[in-house]
Amino acid sequence: RVHETLKAGMSLNPRITDWNGQICWLVGASTGIGRATAEQLHAAGATVIVSARNAAALQEFAQSHARGQALPLDATDREAVHGAARKIIDQHGRIDLVMYCAGHYKAQRATAYDLDEMQKHQQINVTGAYIVLDAVLPQLLRQPRAQVGYRRLLRRVDGLLLRQLRRQRRGRHRARAARDGRRQRAELPV
Repeated sequence: RVHETLKAGMSLNPRITDWNGQICWLVGASTGIGRATAEQLHAAGATVIVSARNAAALQEFAQSHARGQALPLDATDREAVHGAARKIIDQHGRIDLVMYCAGHYKAQRATAYDLDEMQKHQQINVTGAYIVLDAVLPQLLRQPRAQVGYRRLLRRVDGLLLRQLRRQRRGRHRARAARDGRRQRAELPV
């Protein structure tokens, strides 16, 4: 079916211009970009299902938005994610947009490397996205008008992280240049 879609010149990621009645699932939507996106999609007329570990924040969203639904889960829990995807499909018959917004980041220095933090980063930021994709991709490929919106968001988040890393590098380079400059001045004969 995917090959037929591509041969016909149709996009696997078509643009949605009318959000009224669209079924949107945002994973990692209790705060930040995910919550803001959920608010915007709801305002545009979409039915918005929000998932994250913070059940209280999700319930608050669902109670204050008529077309909102909360499905608390840990994005790294394969069974929970697959169960939530099945529940959405059973209730709504389809998923029009899936957006993975869950994320974890803690800056580290080589002198204070924390493997547990790095593994948490990997589990949430990468493995969690793969688990969500695994849960929804078969359904999305069966639907004529579905899109996997997490790709765009991941590119945006990757861009933000890259900018942050560049800023940190620039800061280190400036600090090193200042330190080297002080050393050179200290070494000058008087």
